[in-house]
Amino acid sequence: MDEELSLRQILADIGLSEEETEAFFRYEEYHNVCAQLKILAERRKALLAQVHEDERKLSCLDYLACKLRKECCK
Repeated sequence: MDEELSLRQILADIGLSEEETEAFFRYEEYHNVCAQLKILAERRKALLAQVHEDERKLSCLDYLACKLRKECCK
């Protein structure tokens, strides 16, 4: 039971919804590792897309900060 709670916590930490978590455990009952891996791959793809979006935002922020520094320090 502790192992299941630990796995549930990991799945929550990576951002799986309750519905996705329940599906993950259903697939485990049927030993459907491929379906579990698909859930994880989809979550990884979503997380990576968020990372790329955040990188874009940081780039915009850095550009604006650099522009303001140049104007301020003329």
